[in-house]
Amino acid sequence: MTTPPTQRRPENLIVWGAIFIVFGAIATVVLTDFPGWGFIAGGILATVAGIAWLHSRRRRADGRTSDVS
Repeated sequence: MTTPPTQRRPENLIVWGAIFIVFGAIATVVLTDFPGWGFIAGGILATVAGIAWLHSRRRRADGRTSDVS
């Protein structure tokens, strides 16, 4: 049974929240001269990673995704 694409699963939100925090923390350490910009940069990186991941899971012509489930 699959979840409709319009519905967000809570575990996905938790994972993306964790990715956002990790990227933000790394960017904050790297961008020490620009306080506050680290989490903005981290959010941008997390968004780009999310878009790339969703693009990689795009449905094929037969309606299946590349995931095995």
